[in-house]
Amino acid sequence: MRLLEIRHPLTDPARVAVVAGWIGRIVAALAQFVAIRILTQMLGVDGYGAYAIITGLLAWFLLADLGMGSSLQNHISSQRVVGKEAYDAISSTSLFLTGTTAILAAVLALASPWVGPFLLSAFPIPEVDAQLAFFAFGSITGATAAANIVLKIFFAYHRGYLSHAITTGAAILGVAALAIVNQLDLSHSLVWAIIAFYLPGWMLPAIAITLHLVHMRARTALSLRIHPPILTSFWSSARWFVLFAALGALTLNLDYVILSRTVSAQEIAVYSVFARVYTLVIALLGSVMSAYWPVSSELIQKQDFDGLTRLIRRALLIGGSITLVVSTGIYFFLDLIGSLLSPDAPLVLPTAFVPFFTIYCLLRVWTDTYSMVITSAGHAWVQCLIVPWQAVFSLGLGYWLALQHGALGVVLGIIASYLLTVVWALPLYVRFGIVKDRRRVRVD
Repeated sequence: MRLLEIRHPLTDPARVAVVAGWIGRIVAALAQFVAIRILTQMLGVDGYGAYAIITGLLAWFLLADLGMGSSLQNHISSQRVVGKEAYDAISSTSLFLTGTTAILAAVLALASPWVGPFLLSAFPIPEVDAQLAFFAFGSITGATAAANIVLKIFFAYHRGYLSHAITTGAAILGVAALAIVNQLDLSHSLVWAIIAFYLPGWMLPAIAITLHLVHMRARTALSLRIHPPILTSFWSSARWFVLFAALGALTLNLDYVILSRTVSAQEIAVYSVFARVYTLVIALLGSVMSAYWPVSSELIQKQDFDGLTRLIRRALLIGGSITLVVSTGIYFFLDLIGSLLSPDAPLVLPTAFVPFFTIYCLLRVWTDTYSMVITSAGHAWVQCLIVPWQAVFSLGLGYWLALQHGALGVVLGIIASYLLTVVWALPLYVRFGIVKDRRRVRVD
């Protein structure tokens, strides 16, 4: 039981953040499942396949924070270690990202007439709906990425429970809005479904960061303005964060683009259900990683590598346990899941998908844990040297295997890309690139 105990330097706020994260992620996952049921009734299986293609681009639009959120979080953690505040950094980052969000919306307005119809060319969707769906989704989620720096601010101050409250509230409001839109029987249903479900995800963090800035200004009497030296300093690390995130998206989030060119709408819907179910595992692990990130950053700065080792082991144990429990439940209740999520046209969910998605999630647990340590140390550039190779393997093998084995081939390609690259490379770097006192510490 010793591995499950969270003692110094993992403080009580970190434990509260993890527990709040689990509760919030479970609620958010249940909201996703309810959303799938509403969407399949509202859009049909083909329409839901189109929805899955557009919303499968989420990771790409979340790059809109340009890595500044991660740089800001690490900066706040480093300032806390020396007893300083980071008001100017928060102000500069918030105002800068407000401007870049407006620019992104303009670019999407110009690109949507071509990109939307290209992505949905295999679906019976009107061209105008494809354009509007792509623009609405990209604009909302890009703005969400910018506003989500408030979540990283709360994590840096060890108040991650507030971040989880925001994301959980957004998921619940999204489902409620989707249910209302479904009852209204509006035209352009795909567009309205996207707006209804994703708009709260921007509104709540936008309100939170606005209130935080107002409160910060009232406390310090500082003017809210951009400090170019701060942004320049942040960019030295942010460029690696955003590059790593982009490479990760290239590795993991072109799956729907590949599927849109290789398999039927029915297979896309089946893949989407499995992906969203297993997102629960990744989300629960993500809540642990988010809470442990600032702790890891502080441990590394203090060179407390014994504490870092315990943190890594806890994360691996927790993530592996969650994966196996969820996978067992999915295996035994697969038919029930299919009928509940799509009552009008029940989806046949093949049991063959379960072991491969389980392997994928276990690999994610392993690599995400070491990735969190490396990123919290401000060494994201290391992953930028490794992940391009993973992206090459994932895209090449994923496309080829999708032609041979359908949607399952995409999963096989991603698994192979992990085994060939980051599974062994990231732990090696943590051992020999971050841990200084190798005589006292083992990180394996």
